[in-house]
Amino acid sequence: RSRDELYGRIGHFVRVNDLSEEQLADILLQARESPLDLYRNYFSQHNIHLVITKDGAEEIAKAAYEQQVGVRGLKTILWQVLEDEMHDIEGMRIIRLNRKYVQKKLQDVKAGI
Repeated sequence: RSRDELYGRIGHFVRVNDLSEEQLADILLQARESPLDLYRNYFSQHNIHLVITKDGAEEIAKAAYEQQVGVRGLKTILWQVLEDEMHDIEGMRIIRLNRKYVQKKLQDVKAGI
């Protein structure tokens, strides 16, 4: 019982350093269970190939870093960027997440489009 109480209090005393933009981009591009995998799998089931460029990953990482949302926030940002594409799953195609594409989608989100 006292061990459970200790574990419950650890979160109050542990400080975790923020990930850098570079680390967040690396997680998208190289992590074994990248948040991007969820979206790649979804699109592949509909014969759509999802590709992310290094500069696209850097732009998503920059947004996550600025919003101070970390790795969990990467999923949310990916959702914002890909939401329209997720509703348009007709036909084979390639979705290329490069810097320009990500910037446009995030601007649309901010504008409420």
